[in-house]
Amino acid sequence: MQLDIVLVDAAALVLRALTRLMARAGLPVRASTDSHKAHERIERAPPLAIVVDHQRLGMTGLELLTRSRVVAPRAGACSSPATPPSTC
Repeated sequence: MQLDIVLVDAAALVLRALTRLMARAGLPVRASTDSHKAHERIERAPPLAIVVDHQRLGMTGLELLTRSRVVAPRAGACSSPATPPSTC
């Protein structure tokens, strides 16, 4: 398990802002706008935590977290939906 955070958000501006904030706090981040690519990266190197948005094309945030649990069962997970419920 890597000591980093995977951020996945369809909105590139939001993703960039979150990445910048976490980097300023000294947190290593891997960011992606694509759920499938993010899942491939998670499989290759499970992260410490995964933060995703709910509204995704192709794979919802909840689907990504569910699939990621198989390869990164100890990773913390948080989904930031536009509307509740949240898995944080």
